[in-house]
Amino acid sequence: MKNLASRFVTVFTVGLLVSAGAIILLVAVLAGNSAPRIHHHRQILASTKPPARALIETSAVKAYTSLSQLRQDATSVAILTPTSVTRVETIGPVPFALTTVTVSQQVGGVQLPTTLELRQLGDGSAPGYPVVSPGNRYLAYIQPFELHRGVPVPGEYVVIGGLQGLFEDAGGSSASPAGASESFRRVDGDASALPMSVTAQQASAS
Repeated sequence: MKNLASRFVTVFTVGLLVSAGAIILLVAVLAGNSAPRIHHHRQILASTKPPARALIETSAVKAYTSLSQLRQDATSVAILTPTSVTRVETIGPVPFALTTVTVSQQVGGVQLPTTLELRQLGDGSAPGYPVVSPGNRYLAYIQPFELHRGVPVPGEYVVIGGLQGLFEDAGGSSASPAGASESFRRVDGDASALPMSVTAQQASAS
């Protein structure tokens, strides 16, 4: 049997074009089509798994060390409440979860619509790639998603720096507005240079 290296491998790069906070995906497809195709699936996240033959490697282009750095790259900061509406879209073999979220509170930046779709890498089943879930509330540093540079996809947003700009409600009710002192925990366990928790007031001042 020929070894893996001798097989025909098509390599393409899918970039989340979110300025300095981009996550670059290097995708190796064994004997696959070289042209990325977008497929839509509306289904329950937990039942969706990435294709077994895809090798996905991610690299954070920028490691953030302060809230002010996150704010500099984000176009908006807001408290988001996920709904139960989630769809999974694949670009080539790479899965992305798109969750419809309600903008519960605008904290800063460009005014957001009442609802939007938050695009995140993975489908929620892979360790280390959590996605937002109903019943929780998040403080997020976000900006419009661009599949092609300079061309935002209407209604879609991404978190700055992958998970770095995402903070989860540390105990408040998702049904009530966040108080200025309410704390949100950092979701990204690897972003140790960022604060472990942040309040809406701190985010607003960043």
